[in-house]
Amino acid sequence: MAAIRARLGQAPARVASAESLRGVRFVRDRYGWREVVRVNTRTVTVHTGYWDARVAVSKILEWR
Repeated sequence: MAAIRARLGQAPARVASAESLRGVRFVRDRYGWREVVRVNTRTVTVHTGYWDARVAVSKILEWR
């Protein structure tokens, strides 16, 4: 368990912001990877496969 904590402590934390998400095509939240439709100041509109939903920028885990 200590080895896992040590590895996680070494990983650089990337924090999403509206500026860092400009031009991004996909984001990952707790439900998985989703295609980006639009980026706003506090939310990102994503396509879920059925409809478009908004995800708070603070809830985004990864982006590509």
